Amino acid sequence: MTDAAVEMGLRARLVTDTGHGFPVDLRLQYRRIAPYEVGVEVLRSGETYCRAFFARELLTYGISQDVGKSIVRVRPGTGANETRLRMAGGFAREGDTPLAPVVETHSLIRFLGHTYRLVPPGTEGMNFDEELADLLTSR
Repeated sequence: MTDAAVEMGLRARLVTDTGHGFPVDLRLQYRRIAPYEVGVEVLRSGETYCRAFFARELLTYGISQDVGKSIVRVRPGTGANETRLRMAGGFAREGDTPLAPVVETHSLIRFLGHTYRLVPPGTEGMNFDEELADLLTSR
């Protein structure tokens, strides 16, 4: 099976539990072979500082409402065009303060739109014909 993917880099403001914030780069990734999840990397000096995986639906609903559990949560930010992603311990280094990148909602919607074109909602588990064709033609 070919691994079609969507990747988008964007700037975010990283906010810690202490309320301090600073700009960081994020990389959002979505792969057809893992159609239910979105990978989020926080980059510092070009290196991956923190990585988390979110359900694509969590990002979709988190734009307008608080969703998720204690480890991974998505909710609207305090600004009109903000969405906050909360990534708690275990993704960076053990014992680190939970991270909460605040991203521009319009960028997140644009990214999700690309993922929906690659794998429409409700069809995540329905790529069997395409997978079979890929297997048969790769021999």
